[in-house]
Amino acid sequence: MSKYYAREDVGVPLYVHGAPISFDLLETADPVLIIELDKCVARGIGGVYALTAEQYEAEKKTRASGI
Repeated sequence: MSKYYAREDVGVPLYVHGAPISFDLLETADPVLIIELDKCVARGIGGVYALTAEQYEAEKKTRASGI
């Protein structure tokens, strides 16, 4: 099952298990990454926030259209 995330400050890399990751929108089914990103959401780290599938699709369309 996939989970969806977005970031407010994409210019600053987020470190997960010592490796930097950078994203503005992310869909992932990786359980390890989901656990780490859920921790970031809960603690307010890195400007990461969770999205629903519907929010993710809407945001993806908005960003693709340049609005």
